[in-house]
Amino acid sequence: MDWRVLLGCVSLWAGLAVAEVGTFDLCRAYFYRQTEPHGFDRTSDDSAQICQKYTGTYHFATLYDKSNRIPLWSAYKLIKPDKGTQEPRRPNDWFVEPQSGDGRMATMTLTNAAPMEPCFNQIRWKKLEINLKNQLTEHCINKKGTPYLVTGTVPSGSEKIPRKDEETAQTQDQSEYNRVSVPSHVWTAVCCDHTDNNIKFSITFLAENQAESNVKIIDVEQLNSELSQLYHNSPSIKIFEDDCNSKSPTEEKIASNMKLVLYHSFQVLLSDRYSQLLPPRKRNRLDLETHLVLGSTSFDQNKMQLTNIRFLMTFPSLADWSSYFQETYRKDNLVCVLAPSAGADPGGEAEASGTTDHVCVLQQPRSGLSATGRKCIGDCGYRSRTAYSWCQTISEKLWDYCCTDKCRVPHGSNQYECSRGDGTSIACSPQYSTVTISGKACRVDHPCGLYGESYFWCYTDYLNDWDYCCSPRHYCGNHGANYQWCYTADPQGHWKHCTAHVPTQEAGGRTPAIVHHDSRDLRY
Repeated sequence: MDWRVLLGCVSLWAGLAVAEVGTFDLCRAYFYRQTEPHGFDRTSDDSAQICQKYTGTYHFATLYDKSNRIPLWSAYKLIKPDKGTQEPRRPNDWFVEPQSGDGRMATMTLTNAAPMEPCFNQIRWKKLEINLKNQLTEHCINKKGTPYLVTGTVPSGSEKIPRKDEETAQTQDQSEYNRVSVPSHVWTAVCCDHTDNNIKFSITFLAENQAESNVKIIDVEQLNSELSQLYHNSPSIKIFEDDCNSKSPTEEKIASNMKLVLYHSFQVLLSDRYSQLLPPRKRNRLDLETHLVLGSTSFDQNKMQLTNIRFLMTFPSLADWSSYFQETYRKDNLVCVLAPSAGADPGGEAEASGTTDHVCVLQQPRSGLSATGRKCIGDCGYRSRTAYSWCQTISEKLWDYCCTDKCRVPHGSNQYECSRGDGTSIACSPQYSTVTISGKACRVDHPCGLYGESYFWCYTDYLNDWDYCCSPRHYCGNHGANYQWCYTADPQGHWKHCTAHVPTQEAGGRTPAIVHHDSRDLRY
């Protein structure tokens, strides 16, 4: 790959901008709380502190790695250009992008330029930069906040340029080869400083410098930790003093917005090659079938449909699944519905995924259900002049209350609740599992839920056989005991023995399970 179009070196480009070398004292205004990132463990012999100036004004503070000939990081502020002022056009060859104002031109010093993989730089990282600017303008600048940014690289220990085989006839001279390190990773950290902690936030991005790299959106503490591992001799990296109100609600909102922008449609998923999410066996089969179908002389695109797209998550333990379910449901209004193991549900999701780990299906919460999980006939609503919302159901009760807001665990409560529309809260059940306490699969149309009872349960067949389910606030595990158990009701007071493993099959293929026949006979 030809990296030279992305390469900049100060010794080759003198005079485009002024660089004050030796101290950050003249450009501390570009650091949050006037404190530069620390923990990179560089001495004056192998690094240089540079304040970069353009037309008499400082625009960047850069820690330059002399041995690798690339910046370790550059710090800057995002400012809104004056109305009517046209931003100077900047070549797309430069790495650090301040996004607005004359800061664009200060990058021409090239001490803050580094070689980037062209596809990654021009597609994913560019998309991130553009939309990050929009998010910071809306959530920081327009609210009188000050955005401080630090963009950095992780030098590669092995890959350097220019390579001798890349030299063309026009550049064949006595210049040295393998002088400039190609970064293995690139990262950006953002701090929106504000006196109001409801507005103040930080957020960071980390990616490998590769064509098919995914951009990770993480909090600043996690970036500090990951960079400390990537920079092997830097155990205590800290980008922002006091981490700039990390993990704030605003950070979560912006992270969600950025993910929507980066992965906004299934078309992007395909064009960005996120089919890599498929297990290897399925991916190879899909590649083969796609090749055969599209190469068919009888292929008619107008009659083609792509069906059965599911998003599966795998977890090494039920504790990991439970934690992920709670967080995703609370933050993103998505449910990760636990699926039975391959042994309990041949042909099901777990078997199809080709994994022995625990599997859940990531999806939006289904509509058309009552508060306790019953399937509604028609829509929920205020009928017959009732003050509460309800629907007719396919059950012996014939009707059930409906939630008018999200089924959640309120502060100070110990069970899932929702409003029924008349100011009264009722117990409810989120979608969360299709697995019973014995590891058996729930009936496909009857996942774990309350269904009017005080415990969680489901039918396992069409003969009215049923079994308990673990509470959505608990999971099957030892929990300090020498046997496996879980709570089956909220508030957490009633428990049952359970199995977190694949049910063993007896001769004849039958799976032993705890089976109950009539919920009316149940007593605690």
